[in-house]
Amino acid sequence: FVSNQAIPLESNHAPNFAASYGLAVASNGKAIAIWSHVNKDTAGNPISTSIWAKPYTPESKWGVTQPVSAVGINSHSQKIVLDPKGNGVAIFSEGNISKSARYNAGIDTWTSPAENIGLYGPELSISRGSSGAVTAITQRLDLTISPVRMTGLYANRSQDGVGWLANEKTVKSNATNYYARPPVLATADDGTTFVLFDYFNQDPTP
Repeated sequence: FVSNQAIPLESNHAPNFAASYGLAVASNGKAIAIWSHVNKDTAGNPISTSIWAKPYTPESKWGVTQPVSAVGINSHSQKIVLDPKGNGVAIFSEGNISKSARYNAGIDTWTSPAENIGLYGPELSISRGSSGAVTAITQRLDLTISPVRMTGLYANRSQDGVGWLANEKTVKSNATNYYARPPVLATADDGTTFVLFDYFNQDPTP
């Protein structure tokens, strides 16, 4: 076991700050740290949130911080997985859309613009199997009704180097007053994905 001194990945510049961190490590020792950068006005009120990431290699250590999402558009709920070579797939919510960006470890670059993977979800989950299949699940909100209600869990699938499916798959549709909480998922070597979630009554009336 080797203990190293902590290294700052992003310096906060008041009134802005970093939050909601994520980390993924590849079998070859490469890694990516990902987080939300919250921009505030001079009064301390949040005005926008964007997703940023920093790569790590055993040879060069921590690299250059790069934007993953569009800057100036509210983005959040980021998750990331890596393949054995250190290439990454990140998912996040941006505006009213769930999106995905890919990281190419060979040229240290994120794809731009990000790919759409489905409608807005406040909570996202992601898993990758050794075959290269990546599964993303969105906890969906219906923004067209008031009050806003959860509508269920929806999944999309991507293969290494290939875009996402044109149509999402329904994991669980919410019934009246019931909804599914954000899931835990795991993907097997053959791409089969197992999803575990809580499904409960959100109506406070006994």
